[in-house]
Parts: sequence; C-alpha cells; structure tokens
Amino acid sequence: MKNTRISSLFFFPIVALTALQAAEEPLTQEAVEKALADPEKAKSVEITIWFHSEKKEEGFFKRVNGAGDVSVGVGKVWYPITATETTSQETLRLKWPPEKVRELAALFADSKLLALPKIRKEWATPTKSGGRVCRYSLCLRFPGVGDFECEYAQLTIDEDQIPSARKIIETLEHEVAGLQEKIRQEDAKFLTHQRIKDLLEKGTGKLTLELHDIEGHEGGVSVRLRPDGEMLGLAVPPGQGGRNKLRSQQNIGAEKAQKIFLHICEAQLMDFQPKRKTGAGHEARPELVLEAEVEGIRYRRAIALWAGEARDTPAFNRLWQDFWALAAPGKTP
Repeated sequence: MKNTRISSLFFFPIVALTALQAAEEPLTQEAVEKALADPEKAKSVEITIWFHSEKKEEGFFKRVNGAGDVSVGVGKVWYPITATETTSQETLRLKWPPEKVRELAALFADSKLLALPKIRKEWATPTKSGGRVCRYSLCLRFPGVGDFECEYAQLTIDEDQIPSARKIIETLEHEVAGLQEKIRQEDAKFLTHQRIKDLLEKGTGKLTLELHDIEGHEGGVSVRLRPDGEMLGLAVPPGQGGRNKLRSQQNIGAEKAQKIFLHICEAQLMDFQPKRKTGAGHEARPELVLEAEVEGIRYRRAIALWAGEARDTPAFNRLWQDFWALAAPGKTP
C-alpha cells in the first residue's frame, strides 16, 4: 500500500471532524460489547487518539480501523513545497492485526471511561503562562451504531484514575511506533546506496531528494530535486510567521542533479548516525529525505542533524549549503 496524502494543511481536532459526520447515538458499555460481538460491525470500528499539546497548533493523532489500516498525522503547521500539497497525514503500508484492533476497542467497554466528558473547556483555556493542559482525546466509532469521544489528561490531572484509558493510549502509541520502525528498517534494507545508483543509471524509481529546513518563526528553506534537474524551492523569511512564502522553480541540469544524488551514495550519507539527540535553544535541525518508488511502493530514507553537527559533517553540510544557495540566493543557513 502506498503512503497517502491529504489536501488540508491543518488538522482539525477530533471534535470538528466528528461534527461533520452523521449524528449517531452515544456509545454505552452494552453497545460496545454488542458491536464487537457482531463480526461485520467489528470490522467497521475506528479508534483515534489525538494528543493536544500546550500549544494549540501542535499535537498529533493516530488512528486504526477494523481492517488494520493505520494513519498518523501531526498537527504542527507544515510548509508545503508546492501550494497544492501537504503531507500532514500518512497511511502506513503495514497493517495492524484486526484481532488486536478489536482487543483495543474492547477496552472502551468501561463505564468510568464512557462517563468522561467530550470536552473539558477549562483544559483548553490557556493558563497564565500561555500554555494549555496537555491531554488526549480518545474516540471510538462504529458507523451506523454510535460513537464516543472524551478528553483524558493521562500525564497530569487524571494520572492513573482510569487504567483502560491509559492502556488504550499506550497500546496504540506503542504498536504504531513499532510499525513505523519496521517500515524504517525495511526501507533502509531495500533502498541502499547501491540501489539508488542503479535506479539513477536506469532512470527509474521516480527518485526525489528533499531538504526540509523551515523552523516556524525562524523561517528557512525547503527544496525538492529530481535526477532530471527539475528543482522546486520554498523560502520562508524569518519573523513573519510563515505568511510570506517565496516559491521557485528551476532546472539545474541533469548532470549537476545526478552528481548530487551520487554524492549521497559515495558518502554513504543515509547510513550516518547522528551523535546528538537534542539541540541547543532554537537550534535548527535540517533534514535530507530521499525517496524512490519501486513496483508501486514508496521507499524513504532520511537523515536529520542539529545545525552544529550538520556543519561539522562535510557530506551533509555541502548539500545543505548548496540547497540554500539555490532556494534563497544570497542567504545562508
């Protein structure tokens, strides 16, 4: 299964999403148990957890349905390289076993959990420090039967008051992280530097190389390059909150473009292991992403370094500086 993309730049909270759906009856413990006992209804179940961070525009969601399809997304503002695309949501190519999904859904058959309110307005109101209560929204939906949604502050106020809520959150996060890591390992094993060279020589694979280096209020650049030399760029000036986006399109020539791809292979750049896990203050963290499509499957390799380490890594720094020069002439990272 290919990774999918959606056409909206921002995520709406689950509240907004469910408001768009046809009105359904609130789920009760009996209704949950009855729906799960029906094989057809169990196949249609959908479970979502949404993490609301201190900042309203940030957060993430993870969703799984009865067929085992898993979707993940990040609520942070993302700057698309072209005006018509976003990658805010991704459907993983690996599935979660349907029986595990049903086991997770069964945890909602808890009267204490089902008694929680859909929204706690006091949590959404910024505190004196400007932040909000970090919390989760938990949502269970059986199309044609009913739905349930609540807010739960697992890490702060609620703590371990409702074990079923905590287990739903931890299980879904753990299982999704496991699938993502398995995909990362599969991609690394398949999309080797030698295979990248082979795809370049054959002119196949729909190769792309991207630089992502936009840090919100600090601005920055993003670039997408193809082996034929076609290059798209996005520059966001600092201090404007992303309101002014300067997009560009040019062709740097196939010869120059392929040298950039070969540089990655020769330097074995995608196998480099970062030494630092955290940054200093508002330190930038540029990321290089190489993708290829083979037999309908999109494979991805990525490397992200904190700015200080990026400058001390010649193979990475060379591409970082070159892409900035192409996307924002006269500017440097």
